[in-house]
Amino acid sequence: MKVQAPSEKSEERDCINLYEQVGCVVIKFSQSQRAQQTPGIADLLVLYAKLDTFWWHEVKRRQGPQYYKVQHGQSPHQRIFQENVDLVGHTYIIGPLSTAQQKLEELGILR
Repeated sequence: MKVQAPSEKSEERDCINLYEQVGCVVIKFSQSQRAQQTPGIADLLVLYAKLDTFWWHEVKRRQGPQYYKVQHGQSPHQRIFQENVDLVGHTYIIGPLSTAQQKLEELGILR
């Protein structure tokens, strides 16, 4: 029996749950339909008031037989959005739940 890789929406839900469990506020920008918002905007804006910090998170799903490989493909609009975030010195991360965990560990929020 073939096991399905987690969907991107499932990864996003897991990321949001983790962020909220540690006290982050998450603003979700992902839409299942066309929306009149900035093309390429990251899926999540994560705010952590205790450290007066925030970051953008473009969620990508895991794939492959053991789901260790991460799908990192960005659309041209997503690349442009990331470049603009980088230009102003803000943080932009891309990846699945493990990326969220790494970010929280980096900040000392998770151990």
